[in-house]
Amino acid sequence: MLLSDWNTPDRECFHVLLAHAKSREEVEYILSDMKTADAKRTPKTWDILMETCLRCGIQGKNRWGMPVPSRETIEWILTILGENAEGLDSVACNRLLKACLHCGNVGAAMRLFNLMRYSLSIVPTPQGYGILFRLAAEKGRDIALAHYLWQDVLDVYDGSPPWWAYTSMLEPMAKFRGAEGIYYMRDLMLKLAGSATRHWAYSPNVYHALIRSSCTAKQSTSAWDYYEEMKKHLPHFYLRSNLVRIW
Repeated sequence: MLLSDWNTPDRECFHVLLAHAKSREEVEYILSDMKTADAKRTPKTWDILMETCLRCGIQGKNRWGMPVPSRETIEWILTILGENAEGLDSVACNRLLKACLHCGNVGAAMRLFNLMRYSLSIVPTPQGYGILFRLAAEKGRDIALAHYLWQDVLDVYDGSPPWWAYTSMLEPMAKFRGAEGIYYMRDLMLKLAGSATRHWAYSPNVYHALIRSSCTAKQSTSAWDYYEEMKKHLPHFYLRSNLVRIW
């Protein structure tokens, strides 16, 4: 270690300071000092930074009791990302995407998504895609946003999306296309399954998504039909409690 290094805080020191920051001003002061000290940002830096920024910007709770950050806080974090996204990873992005979901900020979520995919070449995790599809269903004006996300999944997975992508797409299809949209997605799943009844298309998670999306589309008959189909393929697995809860 050089003698001059004794006068420069290391990255872990900055992490501790960030974790205990109590205001936007303190966070910005620490980030400025990190830049001066040439302390590189890592995934751990972003994880701490996201948590601290969101904690500083809480404006209340939503109907599920989850803390809701202000839209100004989300915009502030996006500004920080725009200035220097070094070390950012998909896990830290999930934290911000979830915050966008809690405050219903679909615009900020899509700006983060575009930054991830087209500027930083970061692929969202399954959880991240799930949040985006849920936002598309809850806050989207039409099916276009969900189709945009679906096309990205097709590109990432070379035209063969995993099971969670189909269940994620069910919710916006149910909202904007009703029963027709659900049948369309189910038909795609069954075509992939072919004659293999042990395919993921017959899994508990898929049936749960089919029942939930049918309830979203106010198709009670379809919900019960999927429930009976589930009992046929999964005789030892019942979702009666889930069915009642989401009805």
